[in-house]
Amino acid sequence: MKSIDIIFPKNNEEEFISIAKALGTKELIFVYTQKEYKEYHSKEIKIKTAVVVIPKEALNAQKKYPLLVIKADQETDLWVIEHIKNVILYGFELQDRRDFMHHRNSGINHIVAKQIKEKGIVYGFPISILFHAPADMQATLLGRLRQSINILRKYKVDIILASFSSDPMDMRNGKDVWGLA
Repeated sequence: MKSIDIIFPKNNEEEFISIAKALGTKELIFVYTQKEYKEYHSKEIKIKTAVVVIPKEALNAQKKYPLLVIKADQETDLWVIEHIKNVILYGFELQDRRDFMHHRNSGINHIVAKQIKEKGIVYGFPISILFHAPADMQATLLGRLRQSINILRKYKVDIILASFSSDPMDMRNGKDVWGLA
């Protein structure tokens, strides 16, 4: 469990860095759109940069950028897993699915988890969504998160629980975030 946070800065990178230092975060991944993309460096914290893309743009974007962030989409999930490299995939739990009677339908099953592991994809879960979701939806999201983590750990998939926020005040300590899981 590394202390990594994934964030979407809006020209407030220094604010993120100062809060990350206070929280004990060792690494930040700044995620930009393709138009806003820029390399960013800091002496205090390790920083990586990435680009958020939709699945249609992923093939071209993977040639230009070192790391991609893609939100899961039921129609294109398997295609992304099979064809895209150097990607952080997130959002399976956020899709509109009916839950089962005895467990949540997180969207990740053993087949998807195996493929994610084989392709070297990192799975991310946006914690800030939990804080901003209505109370009844929070329970569903937590259940789906737990379901996903159980399956992904079984197949030894790399998991990042991060804020995925554009507001520095939504950042959390990594140990507190993993306490949710």
